[in-house]
Amino acid sequence: MTNDNIINLRPGQGPEKIINFLKKLSFIPILVFLIIVTVPTMMLTVDSEQEAVILRFGKYDRTVGPGLHFKLPWGIEDDYKVDVRKVHKMEFGFRTAKAGIRTEYDERKFKNESIMLTGDLNVADVEWSIQFRIKDAKDYLFNVRNVKKNMSDISQAVMRQVVGDHTVNEAINVARDEVAFKALEEMQKVIDEYKMGVHLDVLKLQAVLPPEKVRPSFDAVNAAEQDAKKIANVAEQQRRKLVQEEKGKAEQVVKQAEAYKVNLVNRAKGDTKRFLSLYEEYRKAPTITKKRLYFDKMKDAISNSDRVFIVDPDVKGIVPFLSLGSANGSN
Repeated sequence: MTNDNIINLRPGQGPEKIINFLKKLSFIPILVFLIIVTVPTMMLTVDSEQEAVILRFGKYDRTVGPGLHFKLPWGIEDDYKVDVRKVHKMEFGFRTAKAGIRTEYDERKFKNESIMLTGDLNVADVEWSIQFRIKDAKDYLFNVRNVKKNMSDISQAVMRQVVGDHTVNEAINVARDEVAFKALEEMQKVIDEYKMGVHLDVLKLQAVLPPEKVRPSFDAVNAAEQDAKKIANVAEQQRRKLVQEEKGKAEQVVKQAEAYKVNLVNRAKGDTKRFLSLYEEYRKAPTITKKRLYFDKMKDAISNSDRVFIVDPDVKGIVPFLSLGSANGSN
């Protein structure tokens, strides 16, 4: 206790001194009460999936991450917590009752979201969903009012634009992935332009169908197209098979022709060598070579004949008639 709290009674000052001392002591409980009440309001706890935006006198001051933080009390600083790591989902043309089970509600309630015009002036029933995260808590809270409503409008407008750039057949069958990718890209551009603090992760086309009234006819057309493709594939396989067979036959004919060519060339080369060798012998001894050639040819001719007739060279005049057709003719 300080000297100020010690009561020194002097004549005529006793009651006043005691009253002043008691007044000083009365402020201590009030101070303790104010501390007890104020300190908890200065503490700020932020979860692991959140960020907190702190305003001072209604103006943005700072953003803090997960953990324990302190702020000024008595409304000087206010905080707004935002789930920045949570994945948010929005659905268009349908709603999901709970995870893993698609809603059983009447989808006609959401036809104003899903019915849209294609580039070839047909109508398509498009159902899709988007998943997004908050990447900037300050922008998400203060740049745009009612972010989810604006995102819903942006998503529907962009999807109608992208589907309108494609034919109904492209949107339903051929270019589904292209439509989804283009729509996601265009939505992100608009969101970034307005600085909404949101990042789109996924855009999934749940279903792209013709209107319900013409769906049976459309299914019949698709079935006919599938049958036509099936027939075309069978015909193409048969064509390839026949082409391979004909190529095999052609290769066989070519190989036979090449073998025949090689045989003729080899025979011609052999005949040439034989002729040259005979010519060389003829140059050395012409008379003998002529006789040998003559005898070789006569030997071949006589050996290949059934009957042989020898005529005396001294016989003059016409050769007597011979019964060449008789089986008993002279040899």
